[in-house]
Amino acid sequence: MRDSDVTLRDAWQIAFRPFIGEYASRLIDIAERHIRRADLQLTLAGESDRQRPSTWRTWIVADDRDLSSPLGLLVDMARESLESLLETASLNADARLRAWAASDVTLLRRLAVYGWTIRSDKTAEEKITWLISTGWLHNYELRGEATRLILATCGTADEDAIAALVEDIRQHWNDDQYAPHRAYELLMSLEKVLKDEA
Repeated sequence: MRDSDVTLRDAWQIAFRPFIGEYASRLIDIAERHIRRADLQLTLAGESDRQRPSTWRTWIVADDRDLSSPLGLLVDMARESLESLLETASLNADARLRAWAASDVTLLRRLAVYGWTIRSDKTAEEKITWLISTGWLHNYELRGEATRLILATCGTADEDAIAALVEDIRQHWNDDQYAPHRAYELLMSLEKVLKDEA
């Protein structure tokens, strides 16, 4: 991690994170603005460059290997601020999730899926229905977070929601040469969660 990255992360940990409950709305604005600006700058550089920030960050909730990834601190700021807003059932959180889901910035869409995964104001059925409606379970850039949403919620979802999910997976298992394998892996993971919850 570059020295400037370390300094910024230290500032986040010491000066901002302890007050996240009070300033979450402002901090999330700052993080989003910089993520959008970086996306715009990378768009000007070229489409392949634009996709890099999302592939640099394997998961929205980072492990130690991801902490030094480009834009990683901004993702952490946005995620933790969103978590704080969702904990307080802030109207800003729902508006933010809708805006991020409608965005064409992949990192913001991934944050939206993460937010839907952890939000407590929606049922498992509502979460699955929302995800199916986006088509993101089959989007290369979003399927990691989308799969996590499915596996986190399917254990408490009703049979109709599970049936709709399986049907959605079935409709896409011939999308490309790797789709059958992805569908198989997802269905096996889904079966394991459902058995564990039974």
